[in-house]
Amino acid sequence: MSDPYAVHAGATNGSLYVTAPSPRKDLAHVPVRWAQRVATFPEAESVPTTQTALRRCASTFDRLARLAYDWDSYGGLTPTPLAISRGRALAYAIPRRIVNLVGDQAWPNAIVPASDGGVQLEWHGPQSAIEVEIGPTGNYAYLVIDDQATPRFQAGHGVPVGVVVEAVTSILLPRRRE
Repeated sequence: MSDPYAVHAGATNGSLYVTAPSPRKDLAHVPVRWAQRVATFPEAESVPTTQTALRRCASTFDRLARLAYDWDSYGGLTPTPLAISRGRALAYAIPRRIVNLVGDQAWPNAIVPASDGGVQLEWHGPQSAIEVEIGPTGNYAYLVIDDQATPRFQAGHGVPVGVVVEAVTSILLPRRRE
């Protein structure tokens, strides 16, 4: 039996392609163009590096999907299929947008289960970090922590995925000096 959350990647003519699951049966495993090329690395090196990051990310989500009840010995719930599906989608959406600008930094630094049946993804940018939690019902929340002399926090709860994608992207892209 094949894994319903399996992600497959390949390279063709210098472009990396990924096939990911879709909740709609008519769109299941539709190839999505991943990245034309990674500008921050020589093309020959960028494809294997990104493929390795993709495999590592997919493997982490596969492990989360197999967690049993009480995985943390405190009654931790197994991450729900919806939380894992949305976590995968978010984890793959960020590199699709900016891997050509920041390389493998576009992939999450950490993907961990939440004890309520959700998942948490973390990214660390040059001046800030962001933690994104996807609850068991698929709702999004995030916390941005600025690495300044006086740390500043920004948070959003129950926000649309587009807001989360913009928040993560803004953390990873280098800021212009004013």
